[in-house]
Amino acid sequence: MIKLDWPLPEQLVNLCETIHHNGGTAYIVGGAVRDQILKIHQYNIVQQDYDIEVHGIDISLLESILSKFGSLKRVGVQFGILILTFNDAPELTIDVAIPRTENRIGVGHRDFEVSLDAHMGLSQAVKRRDFTINSLMYDPLTKEVHDPTTQGLDDLERRTLRHVSEAFREDPLRVYRALQFMSRFELEVATETMGIMREMIPELSALAKERIFSEWRKLLLSPKPSIGLELLKELDFLNNYSELSALVGVEQEPEWHPEGDVWIHTMMVVDAAARIAMTQELPEDEHLILVIAALCHDFGKPKMTHFDRGRWRSPNHEKAGVEPTQTFLKTIGMPARIADAIPSLVAEHLKPYQLYAERDKISDSAIRRLASRVNIERLVRVAKADYLGRTTYEALNVPDPVGPWLLAEAERLKVKDAAPKPLVLGRHLIEQGLKPGPELGRTLKQLFEAQLDGEFDSVEGGLVYFKELFN
Repeated sequence: MIKLDWPLPEQLVNLCETIHHNGGTAYIVGGAVRDQILKIHQYNIVQQDYDIEVHGIDISLLESILSKFGSLKRVGVQFGILILTFNDAPELTIDVAIPRTENRIGVGHRDFEVSLDAHMGLSQAVKRRDFTINSLMYDPLTKEVHDPTTQGLDDLERRTLRHVSEAFREDPLRVYRALQFMSRFELEVATETMGIMREMIPELSALAKERIFSEWRKLLLSPKPSIGLELLKELDFLNNYSELSALVGVEQEPEWHPEGDVWIHTMMVVDAAARIAMTQELPEDEHLILVIAALCHDFGKPKMTHFDRGRWRSPNHEKAGVEPTQTFLKTIGMPARIADAIPSLVAEHLKPYQLYAERDKISDSAIRRLASRVNIERLVRVAKADYLGRTTYEALNVPDPVGPWLLAEAERLKVKDAAPKPLVLGRHLIEQGLKPGPELGRTLKQLFEAQLDGEFDSVEGGLVYFKELFN
Protein backbone atom coordinates (compact mmCIF):
# COMPACT_ATOMS: atom_id res chain seq x y z
CA MET A 1 0.00 0.00 0.00
CA ILE A 2 1.28 3.46 -0.93
CA LYS A 3 0.11 7.00 -0.29
CA LEU A 4 -0.81 9.17 -3.26
CA ASP A 5 -1.53 12.89 -3.14
CA TRP A 6 -4.03 13.07 -5.97
CA PRO A 7 -5.84 16.36 -6.63
CA LEU A 8 -9.44 15.33 -7.26
CA PRO A 9 -12.59 17.33 -8.04
CA GLU A 10 -14.15 18.69 -4.86
CA GLN A 11 -17.54 17.20 -5.77
CA LEU A 12 -16.03 13.73 -6.01
CA VAL A 13 -14.33 14.00 -2.62
CA ASN A 14 -17.58 15.27 -1.03
CA LEU A 15 -19.43 12.27 -2.43
CA CYS A 16 -16.84 9.89 -0.99
CA GLU A 17 -17.15 11.56 2.40
CA THR A 18 -20.94 11.22 2.35
CA ILE A 19 -20.67 7.54 1.47
CA HIS A 20 -18.23 7.11 4.37
CA HIS A 21 -20.65 8.81 6.80
CA ASN A 22 -23.31 6.29 5.70
CA GLY A 23 -21.13 3.29 6.51
CA GLY A 24 -19.54 2.67 3.13
CA THR A 25 -16.16 3.16 1.51
CA ALA A 26 -15.74 4.60 -2.00
CA TYR A 27 -12.67 3.72 -4.05
CA ILE A 28 -11.52 5.11 -7.35
CA VAL A 29 -10.74 2.03 -9.40
CA GLY A 30 -9.33 0.89 -12.71
CA GLY A 31 -7.51 2.86 -15.36
CA ALA A 32 -7.67 6.23 -13.64
CA VAL A 33 -5.55 4.92 -10.73
CA ARG A 34 -3.10 3.26 -13.10
CA ASP A 35 -2.76 6.42 -15.17
CA GLN A 36 -2.28 8.68 -12.17
CA ILE A 37 0.64 6.54 -10.98
CA LEU A 38 2.12 6.55 -14.49
CA LYS A 39 1.87 10.35 -14.58
CA ILE A 40 3.96 10.51 -11.40
CA HIS A 41 6.64 8.59 -13.28
CA GLN A 42 6.58 11.28 -16.00
CA TYR A 43 4.70 9.07 -18.42
CA ASN A 44 2.62 11.10 -20.88
CA ILE A 45 -0.94 10.16 -19.95
CA VAL A 46 -4.24 11.89 -20.61
CA GLN A 47 -6.45 11.64 -17.52
CA GLN A 48 -9.47 9.44 -18.16
CA ASP A 49 -12.87 9.40 -16.49
CA TYR A 50 -13.26 8.39 -12.87
CA ASP A 51 -14.88 5.06 -11.96
CA ILE A 52 -15.99 4.54 -8.35
CA GLU A 53 -16.60 1.25 -6.57
CA VAL A 54 -18.53 1.44 -3.31
CA HIS A 55 -18.15 -1.19 -0.60
CA GLY A 56 -20.23 -1.63 2.57
CA ILE A 57 -23.68 -0.29 1.53
CA ASP A 58 -26.32 -1.82 -0.72
CA ILE A 59 -27.41 -0.37 -4.02
CA SER A 60 -30.72 1.10 -2.78
CA LEU A 61 -28.93 3.25 -0.18
CA LEU A 62 -26.27 4.13 -2.76
CA GLU A 63 -28.95 5.34 -5.17
CA SER A 64 -30.44 7.52 -2.46
CA ILE A 65 -27.05 9.11 -1.71
CA LEU A 66 -26.15 9.68 -5.35
CA SER A 67 -29.50 11.29 -6.17
CA LYS A 68 -28.68 14.11 -3.74
CA PHE A 69 -25.57 14.99 -5.73
CA GLY A 70 -26.96 14.99 -9.26
CA SER A 71 -28.90 13.18 -11.95
CA LEU A 72 -28.70 9.40 -12.23
CA LYS A 73 -28.83 7.04 -15.16
CA ARG A 74 -29.66 3.47 -14.24
CA VAL A 75 -28.72 1.87 -17.56
CA GLY A 76 -26.42 -0.65 -15.86
CA VAL A 77 -28.26 -1.13 -12.60
CA GLN A 78 -28.63 -4.89 -13.19
CA PHE A 79 -24.82 -4.99 -13.04
CA GLY A 80 -24.74 -2.74 -9.99
CA ILE A 81 -23.63 0.28 -12.05
CA LEU A 82 -25.08 3.79 -11.87
CA ILE A 83 -24.00 6.84 -13.85
CA LEU A 84 -23.95 10.13 -11.94
CA THR A 85 -23.71 13.63 -13.40
CA PHE A 86 -23.09 16.22 -10.68
CA ASN A 87 -25.55 19.11 -10.40
CA ASP A 88 -22.88 21.68 -9.58
CA ALA A 89 -20.35 20.26 -12.08
CA PRO A 90 -22.32 19.06 -15.13
CA GLU A 91 -19.10 18.37 -17.00
CA LEU A 92 -18.23 15.71 -14.39
CA THR A 93 -19.89 12.32 -14.98
CA ILE A 94 -18.76 9.20 -13.15
CA ASP A 95 -19.65 5.51 -13.11
CA VAL A 96 -20.47 4.24 -9.62
CA ALA A 97 -20.59 0.50 -9.01
CA ILE A 98 -21.29 -2.04 -6.30
CA PRO A 99 -18.91 -5.06 -6.14
CA ARG A 100 -20.28 -8.04 -8.02
CA THR A 101 -19.50 -11.56 -9.11
CA GLU A 102 -20.08 -12.68 -12.69
CA ASN A 103 -20.42 -16.25 -13.92
CA ARG A 104 -20.54 -16.88 -17.63
CA ILE A 105 -23.47 -19.06 -18.63
CA GLY A 106 -23.16 -18.78 -22.43
CA VAL A 107 -20.87 -17.86 -25.30
CA GLY A 108 -21.78 -14.20 -25.82
CA HIS A 109 -20.48 -11.34 -23.71
CA ARG A 110 -24.00 -10.67 -22.36
CA ASP A 111 -24.50 -14.25 -21.19
CA PHE A 112 -23.46 -13.70 -17.57
CA GLU A 113 -25.13 -14.38 -14.26
CA VAL A 114 -24.49 -11.37 -12.01
CA SER A 115 -24.69 -11.25 -8.21
CA LEU A 116 -24.20 -8.00 -6.27
CA ASP A 117 -22.34 -8.20 -2.97
CA ALA A 118 -21.47 -4.88 -1.34
CA HIS A 119 -19.69 -6.60 1.51
CA MET A 120 -17.17 -8.79 -0.28
CA GLY A 121 -13.52 -8.06 0.47
CA LEU A 122 -11.25 -6.12 -1.86
CA SER A 123 -9.28 -9.19 -2.92
CA GLN A 124 -12.50 -10.92 -3.97
CA ALA A 125 -13.88 -7.82 -5.70
CA VAL A 126 -10.93 -7.45 -8.06
CA LYS A 127 -10.99 -11.04 -9.31
CA ARG A 128 -13.32 -10.10 -12.15
CA ARG A 129 -10.92 -7.42 -13.41
CA ASP A 130 -8.70 -8.10 -16.37
CA PHE A 131 -5.10 -7.15 -15.51
CA THR A 132 -3.27 -6.48 -12.27
CA ILE A 133 -2.31 -2.96 -13.38
CA ASN A 134 -6.06 -2.20 -13.69
CA SER A 135 -6.96 -3.67 -10.29
CA LEU A 136 -5.49 -0.87 -8.14
CA MET A 137 -7.94 0.97 -5.85
CA TYR A 138 -7.56 4.46 -4.39
CA ASP A 139 -9.28 5.76 -1.25
CA PRO A 140 -9.63 9.55 -1.67
CA LEU A 141 -10.14 10.05 2.08
CA THR A 142 -7.07 8.20 3.33
CA LYS A 143 -5.10 8.87 0.11
CA GLU A 144 -4.02 5.22 0.09
CA VAL A 145 -3.57 3.05 -3.00
CA HIS A 146 -4.70 -0.50 -2.30
CA ASP A 147 -3.22 -3.35 -4.33
CA PRO A 148 -5.52 -6.33 -3.64
CA THR A 149 -3.69 -8.65 -6.04
CA THR A 150 -0.36 -7.69 -4.38
CA GLN A 151 1.16 -7.53 -7.89
CA GLY A 152 -0.42 -4.49 -9.53
CA LEU A 153 2.10 -1.89 -8.37
CA ASP A 154 5.07 -4.11 -9.12
CA ASP A 155 3.70 -5.04 -12.55
CA LEU A 156 3.11 -1.39 -13.34
CA GLU A 157 6.70 -0.54 -12.41
CA ARG A 158 8.05 -3.51 -14.38
CA ARG A 159 5.74 -2.77 -17.32
CA THR A 160 4.21 -6.25 -17.14
CA LEU A 161 0.72 -7.19 -18.30
CA ARG A 162 -0.59 -10.01 -16.08
CA HIS A 163 -4.11 -11.41 -15.72
CA VAL A 164 -5.74 -11.17 -12.29
CA SER A 165 -7.44 -14.56 -12.04
CA GLU A 166 -8.94 -17.46 -13.98
CA ALA A 167 -12.00 -15.24 -14.51
CA PHE A 168 -9.90 -13.55 -17.20
CA ARG A 169 -10.97 -16.35 -19.55
CA GLU A 170 -14.63 -15.36 -19.35
CA ASP A 171 -14.38 -12.42 -21.74
CA PRO A 172 -12.37 -13.04 -24.95
CA LEU A 173 -12.33 -9.30 -25.67
CA ARG A 174 -9.54 -9.14 -23.09
CA VAL A 175 -7.16 -10.49 -25.72
CA TYR A 176 -7.83 -7.38 -27.79
CA ARG A 177 -7.51 -5.25 -24.67
CA ALA A 178 -4.07 -6.73 -24.15
CA LEU A 179 -3.06 -5.58 -27.65
CA GLN A 180 -4.00 -1.97 -27.04
CA PHE A 181 -2.57 -1.86 -23.51
CA MET A 182 0.72 -3.19 -24.86
CA SER A 183 0.86 -0.44 -27.49
CA ARG A 184 -0.29 2.37 -25.20
CA PHE A 185 2.07 1.63 -22.30
CA GLU A 186 4.88 -0.40 -23.97
CA LEU A 187 4.36 -3.47 -21.80
CA GLU A 188 5.42 -7.10 -21.92
CA VAL A 189 2.93 -9.92 -21.38
CA ALA A 190 3.56 -12.33 -18.51
CA THR A 191 4.29 -15.85 -19.75
CA GLU A 192 1.29 -17.42 -18.03
CA THR A 193 -1.02 -14.70 -19.38
CA MET A 194 0.28 -15.30 -22.89
CA GLY A 195 -0.59 -18.99 -22.57
CA ILE A 196 -4.15 -18.23 -21.46
CA MET A 197 -4.67 -15.75 -24.29
CA ARG A 198 -3.54 -18.34 -26.85
CA GLU A 199 -6.19 -20.71 -25.48
CA MET A 200 -8.84 -17.97 -25.87
CA ILE A 201 -8.14 -17.31 -29.56
CA PRO A 202 -10.93 -19.62 -30.89
CA GLU A 203 -13.52 -17.56 -29.00
CA LEU A 204 -12.62 -14.23 -30.57
CA SER A 205 -14.75 -14.83 -33.65
CA ALA A 206 -17.91 -14.58 -31.50
CA LEU A 207 -17.19 -10.98 -30.50
CA ALA A 208 -19.37 -8.17 -31.82
CA LYS A 209 -17.63 -6.04 -34.44
CA GLU A 210 -18.26 -2.79 -32.54
CA ARG A 211 -16.49 -4.19 -29.47
CA ILE A 212 -13.52 -5.26 -31.59
CA PHE A 213 -13.22 -1.84 -33.21
CA SER A 214 -13.29 -0.13 -29.80
CA GLU A 215 -10.03 -1.92 -28.95
CA TRP A 216 -8.53 -1.50 -32.43
CA ARG A 217 -9.19 2.23 -32.11
CA LYS A 218 -7.17 2.47 -28.89
CA LEU A 219 -4.35 0.43 -30.40
CA LEU A 220 -4.20 2.62 -33.50
CA LEU A 221 -4.23 5.81 -31.41
CA SER A 222 -1.37 4.56 -29.23
CA PRO A 223 2.21 5.90 -29.30
CA LYS A 224 3.57 2.62 -30.71
CA PRO A 225 0.95 0.50 -32.52
CA SER A 226 3.57 -2.01 -33.68
CA ILE A 227 3.85 -3.51 -30.17
CA GLY A 228 0.23 -4.65 -30.14
CA LEU A 229 0.41 -5.77 -33.75
CA GLU A 230 3.50 -7.85 -33.03
CA LEU A 231 1.61 -9.47 -30.14
CA LEU A 232 -1.18 -10.31 -32.58
CA LYS A 233 1.45 -12.11 -34.64
CA GLU A 234 3.03 -13.80 -31.62
CA LEU A 235 -0.37 -15.14 -30.53
CA ASP A 236 -0.77 -16.82 -33.95
CA PHE A 237 -3.92 -14.76 -34.46
CA LEU A 238 -2.60 -12.81 -37.44
CA ASN A 239 -4.11 -15.35 -39.85
CA ASN A 240 -7.55 -14.08 -38.87
CA TYR A 241 -6.51 -10.88 -40.64
CA SER A 242 -5.27 -12.30 -43.92
CA GLU A 243 -4.35 -8.87 -45.27
CA LEU A 244 -1.86 -8.47 -42.42
CA SER A 245 -0.55 -12.03 -42.36
CA ALA A 246 0.15 -11.82 -46.11
CA LEU A 247 2.78 -9.14 -45.43
CA VAL A 248 4.99 -11.49 -43.41
CA GLY A 249 7.91 -12.81 -45.42
CA VAL A 250 7.26 -10.76 -48.57
CA GLU A 251 10.69 -9.78 -49.87
CA GLN A 252 11.71 -6.20 -50.66
CA GLU A 253 14.63 -4.84 -52.62
CA PRO A 254 17.43 -4.32 -50.03
CA GLU A 255 18.61 -1.12 -51.69
CA TRP A 256 15.30 0.56 -50.81
CA HIS A 257 14.30 -1.56 -47.83
CA PRO A 258 17.31 -2.85 -45.91
CA GLU A 259 15.10 -3.19 -42.81
CA GLY A 260 13.59 -6.47 -44.04
CA ASP A 261 10.29 -7.82 -45.34
CA VAL A 262 7.02 -5.93 -45.88
CA TRP A 263 5.76 -6.76 -42.37
CA ILE A 264 8.85 -5.23 -40.73
CA HIS A 265 8.60 -2.16 -42.96
CA THR A 266 4.88 -1.77 -42.19
CA MET A 267 5.49 -1.92 -38.44
CA MET A 268 8.07 0.86 -38.80
CA VAL A 269 5.69 2.93 -40.93
CA VAL A 270 2.75 2.69 -38.47
CA ASP A 271 5.01 3.81 -35.62
CA ALA A 272 6.32 6.69 -37.74
CA ALA A 273 2.72 7.63 -38.54
CA ALA A 274 1.85 7.62 -34.83
CA ARG A 275 4.79 9.93 -34.10
CA ILE A 276 3.72 12.31 -36.88
CA ALA A 277 0.12 12.35 -35.62
CA MET A 278 1.22 13.14 -32.07
CA THR A 279 3.79 15.74 -33.10
CA GLN A 280 1.22 17.54 -35.25
CA GLU A 281 -1.47 17.05 -32.56
CA LEU A 282 -3.94 15.77 -35.13
CA PRO A 283 -7.61 15.41 -34.17
CA GLU A 284 -8.63 11.82 -33.46
CA ASP A 285 -10.19 11.12 -36.86
CA GLU A 286 -7.16 12.49 -38.73
CA HIS A 287 -4.86 10.51 -36.44
CA LEU A 288 -6.76 7.32 -37.24
CA ILE A 289 -6.81 8.04 -40.98
CA LEU A 290 -3.04 8.49 -41.00
CA VAL A 291 -2.16 5.40 -38.97
CA ILE A 292 -4.62 3.11 -40.74
CA ALA A 293 -3.45 4.29 -44.15
CA ALA A 294 0.11 3.58 -42.99
CA LEU A 295 -0.92 0.09 -41.86
CA CYS A 296 -2.64 -0.67 -45.19
CA HIS A 297 -0.35 1.17 -47.62
CA ASP A 298 1.51 -1.94 -48.87
CA PHE A 299 -1.40 -4.40 -48.84
CA GLY A 300 -0.88 -4.80 -52.60
CA LYS A 301 2.72 -6.02 -52.34
CA PRO A 302 2.01 -9.70 -51.55
CA LYS A 303 0.12 -10.01 -54.84
CA MET A 304 2.43 -7.89 -56.99
CA THR A 305 5.94 -8.71 -55.70
CA HIS A 306 8.21 -10.82 -57.89
CA PHE A 307 11.92 -11.20 -58.64
CA ASP A 308 12.82 -9.72 -62.00
CA ARG A 309 16.19 -8.90 -63.57
CA GLY A 310 18.05 -9.36 -60.30
CA ARG A 311 15.70 -7.22 -58.18
CA TRP A 312 12.58 -7.59 -56.08
CA ARG A 313 9.87 -5.48 -57.73
CA SER A 314 6.24 -4.65 -56.85
CA PRO A 315 4.82 -2.74 -59.84
CA ASN A 316 1.39 -1.17 -59.37
CA HIS A 317 1.12 -2.46 -55.82
CA GLU A 318 -0.50 0.83 -54.80
CA LYS A 319 -3.66 0.20 -56.84
CA ALA A 320 -3.60 -3.52 -56.01
CA GLY A 321 -3.78 -2.59 -52.32
CA VAL A 322 -7.17 -0.90 -52.54
CA GLU A 323 -9.36 -4.03 -52.50
CA PRO A 324 -7.65 -5.78 -49.54
CA THR A 325 -7.71 -2.45 -47.69
CA GLN A 326 -11.47 -2.19 -48.08
CA THR A 327 -11.91 -5.79 -46.91
CA PHE A 328 -9.71 -5.26 -43.86
CA LEU A 329 -11.52 -2.07 -42.84
CA LYS A 330 -14.86 -3.91 -42.93
CA THR A 331 -13.41 -6.77 -40.88
CA ILE A 332 -12.39 -4.50 -38.00
CA GLY A 333 -15.61 -2.47 -38.15
CA MET A 334 -14.04 0.82 -39.21
CA PRO A 335 -16.67 3.62 -39.32
CA ALA A 336 -17.38 4.97 -42.80
CA ARG A 337 -16.20 8.48 -41.94
CA ILE A 338 -12.70 7.00 -41.48
CA ALA A 339 -12.81 4.10 -43.92
CA ASP A 340 -13.88 6.21 -46.90
CA ALA A 341 -10.65 8.25 -46.72
CA ILE A 342 -8.23 5.31 -46.70
CA PRO A 343 -8.38 3.63 -50.17
CA SER A 344 -7.34 6.75 -52.09
CA LEU A 345 -4.36 7.24 -49.76
CA VAL A 346 -3.28 3.64 -50.38
CA ALA A 347 -3.75 4.01 -54.14
CA GLU A 348 -1.74 7.24 -54.30
CA HIS A 349 0.90 6.74 -51.60
CA LEU A 350 3.82 6.72 -54.09
CA LYS A 351 2.54 9.64 -56.15
CA PRO A 352 4.32 12.41 -54.17
CA TYR A 353 7.70 10.82 -54.93
CA GLN A 354 6.80 10.15 -58.54
CA LEU A 355 5.81 13.78 -59.05
CA TYR A 356 8.87 15.06 -57.22
CA ALA A 357 11.16 12.97 -59.41
CA GLU A 358 9.64 14.68 -62.46
CA ARG A 359 9.13 18.09 -60.85
CA ASP A 360 10.91 19.96 -63.67
CA LYS A 361 8.63 18.39 -66.26
CA ILE A 362 5.20 18.00 -64.71
CA SER A 363 2.41 20.51 -65.29
CA ASP A 364 0.17 22.12 -62.71
CA SER A 365 -2.55 19.86 -64.06
CA ALA A 366 -0.88 16.80 -62.54
CA ILE A 367 -1.08 18.28 -59.07
CA ARG A 368 -4.64 19.52 -59.56
CA ARG A 369 -5.68 16.07 -60.73
CA LEU A 370 -3.97 14.44 -57.75
CA ALA A 371 -5.86 16.80 -55.43
CA SER A 372 -9.11 15.79 -57.13
CA ARG A 373 -8.44 12.16 -56.16
CA VAL A 374 -6.98 12.47 -52.66
CA ASN A 375 -6.48 14.98 -49.85
CA ILE A 376 -2.96 16.38 -50.36
CA GLU A 377 -2.21 17.10 -46.69
CA ARG A 378 -3.20 13.57 -45.66
CA LEU A 379 -1.21 12.07 -48.51
CA VAL A 380 1.93 13.99 -47.54
CA ARG A 381 1.69 12.62 -43.99
CA VAL A 382 1.33 9.05 -45.24
CA ALA A 383 4.25 9.50 -47.66
CA LYS A 384 6.41 10.89 -44.87
CA ALA A 385 5.63 7.91 -42.64
CA ASP A 386 6.49 5.58 -45.53
CA TYR A 387 9.79 7.43 -46.03
CA LEU A 388 10.68 7.19 -42.33
CA GLY A 389 9.64 3.55 -42.02
CA ARG A 390 12.89 2.13 -43.37
CA THR A 391 16.56 2.01 -42.49
CA THR A 392 18.16 3.58 -45.55
CA TYR A 393 20.78 6.28 -44.96
CA GLU A 394 18.37 8.92 -46.28
CA ALA A 395 15.52 7.89 -44.01
CA LEU A 396 17.79 7.94 -40.97
CA ASN A 397 19.74 11.10 -41.76
CA VAL A 398 18.17 13.27 -44.47
CA PRO A 399 14.93 15.29 -44.09
CA ASP A 400 12.45 14.29 -46.76
CA PRO A 401 12.11 17.15 -49.30
CA VAL A 402 9.04 15.73 -51.03
CA GLY A 403 6.32 16.73 -48.57
CA PRO A 404 7.31 20.41 -48.25
CA TRP A 405 7.62 20.69 -52.04
CA LEU A 406 4.19 19.14 -52.74
CA LEU A 407 2.47 21.16 -50.02
CA ALA A 408 3.96 24.38 -51.42
CA GLU A 409 2.82 23.51 -54.94
CA ALA A 410 -0.66 22.60 -53.72
CA GLU A 411 -0.83 25.86 -51.76
CA ARG A 412 0.15 27.81 -54.87
CA LEU A 413 -2.61 26.11 -56.85
CA LYS A 414 -5.10 26.51 -53.97
CA VAL A 415 -5.73 22.75 -53.65
CA LYS A 416 -3.82 22.00 -50.44
CA ASP A 417 -6.83 21.94 -48.14
CA ALA A 418 -9.52 20.61 -50.47
CA ALA A 419 -10.04 19.03 -53.86
CA PRO A 420 -10.67 21.43 -56.75
CA LYS A 421 -14.36 21.90 -57.44
CA PRO A 422 -15.94 22.63 -60.82
CA LEU A 423 -16.27 26.36 -61.41
CA VAL A 424 -18.84 26.07 -64.18
CA LEU A 425 -22.05 24.43 -62.97
CA GLY A 426 -25.16 23.18 -64.70
CA ARG A 427 -27.10 26.34 -64.00
CA HIS A 428 -24.45 28.39 -65.78
CA LEU A 429 -24.80 26.32 -68.95
CA ILE A 430 -28.59 26.30 -68.78
CA GLU A 431 -28.39 30.09 -68.74
CA GLN A 432 -26.35 29.76 -71.93
CA GLY A 433 -29.16 27.84 -73.60
CA LEU A 434 -28.24 24.18 -72.96
CA LYS A 435 -31.03 21.81 -71.97
CA PRO A 436 -30.79 19.47 -68.96
CA GLY A 437 -29.74 15.99 -70.03
CA PRO A 438 -26.77 13.80 -71.03
CA GLU A 439 -25.21 16.45 -73.25
CA LEU A 440 -25.15 18.90 -70.35
CA GLY A 441 -23.40 16.32 -68.17
CA ARG A 442 -20.80 15.54 -70.83
CA THR A 443 -20.10 19.24 -71.35
CA LEU A 444 -19.68 19.88 -67.63
CA LYS A 445 -17.20 17.01 -67.43
CA GLN A 446 -15.29 18.38 -70.41
CA LEU A 447 -15.16 21.84 -68.84
CA PHE A 448 -13.90 20.46 -65.52
CA GLU A 449 -11.11 18.60 -67.34
CA ALA A 450 -10.14 21.87 -69.02
CA GLN A 451 -10.23 23.64 -65.64
CA LEU A 452 -7.84 21.02 -64.19
CA ASP A 453 -5.57 21.59 -67.19
CA GLY A 454 -5.43 25.29 -66.28
CA GLU A 455 -7.43 26.59 -69.27
CA PHE A 456 -9.41 28.91 -66.98
CA ASP A 457 -9.62 29.82 -63.26
CA SER A 458 -12.98 31.58 -62.93
CA VAL A 459 -16.62 31.10 -63.91
CA GLU A 460 -16.32 33.90 -66.43
CA GLY A 461 -13.22 32.33 -67.96
CA GLY A 462 -15.01 28.99 -68.07
CA LEU A 463 -17.93 30.45 -69.99
CA VAL A 464 -15.57 32.09 -72.46
CA TYR A 465 -13.89 28.70 -72.95
CA PHE A 466 -17.33 27.09 -73.37
CA LYS A 467 -18.33 29.53 -76.08
CA GLU A 468 -15.04 29.02 -77.90
CA LEU A 469 -15.48 25.25 -77.59
CA PHE A 470 -18.85 25.27 -79.29
CA ASN A 471 -18.23 27.94 -81.91
